[in-house]
Amino acid sequence: MTIKTRTKSGIRKASESALNMWWRRAVLAHWRGRCAICGSTYELECHHVIKRRKKVLRWDWRNGVALCTGCHRMLHDYPWKFEAKLRLDYEYLERWSNVTIKEHLLNIGMSEAEWTQKMLTELKEKASGSL
Repeated sequence: MTIKTRTKSGIRKASESALNMWWRRAVLAHWRGRCAICGSTYELECHHVIKRRKKVLRWDWRNGVALCTGCHRMLHDYPWKFEAKLRLDYEYLERWSNVTIKEHLLNIGMSEAEWTQKMLTELKEKASGSL
């Protein structure tokens, strides 16, 4: 099965750059603009808990953590030290990490274009504080 990038109605797939930008904004909004480990507001980065190549979670704000550059580096070097400190829904992430994008699109009956537009809308809502 191939994943459609356009629907019969002409819906275009949301651009990855737009999804990435809004994912970052949504993650920062969720963590209130502070590092999840030390609370710093300086030089924040957004870390994917489940790697970006897992497309079903790539733009899910629940798969992101705001971290300052120092804590981000430490998290990559010593992940076991910080997992307990991060208040994440690990059950949610575990459940979705076992689902492929093809399976997900079949289950929800959407094309990839429709799904990316839905994700973009959800990210914008989260970033603006309405989700």
